[in-house]
Amino acid sequence: HPFPADSGTGRITPKTGFHRLDRSGRADFWGGIWNPGLLSGDRGRGGRAGFAGRVEQEHWWYRSLHHLVLDCIRTNTVGNDISIIDAGCGTVGLMLFLRQEGYTRVKGFDLSPHAVEICHKRGLHVEQCDLRNMTARYPRSSADVIVSNDTLCCLNGQERTSFMRQCFEILRPGGLLILNLPA
Repeated sequence: HPFPADSGTGRITPKTGFHRLDRSGRADFWGGIWNPGLLSGDRGRGGRAGFAGRVEQEHWWYRSLHHLVLDCIRTNTVGNDISIIDAGCGTVGLMLFLRQEGYTRVKGFDLSPHAVEICHKRGLHVEQCDLRNMTARYPRSSADVIVSNDTLCCLNGQERTSFMRQCFEILRPGGLLILNLPA
């Protein structure tokens, strides 16, 4: 087994993240923290891409977050014909949700090549890009909304400041920046 369990509790040691063991003893991911290696192989109903997609569509935490983002967008913008960037989109659960709600001009990027691969397998054009260098990919005043969920914790103080400056450069005047920060 690739991950050491602690004293038979079924919990994985903290250094490997918040994983749990399923009934067969295989590692699974929990709470949105995942290791791409866990998603390889036969996971049923679509392999790696299907498994990641199901979690983002079915897990209460993702569903709640997606609805909060949607409510914020609807409250602060007019209409669905707006340009949205999902900065650090992961496996595009939010992008798919927003498209289902009628927002068709949604783009995303992620640093992880594994996440980008999953997005491509799901038929979505997502680019590999770093939060620290967004302006190389997105021109000035090119987006109405930028959403970045649970990403700033991966940046140090100077990088967070740079990220915010880049967002305000990429956003159109009156644009909306939506951030979800881990507790």
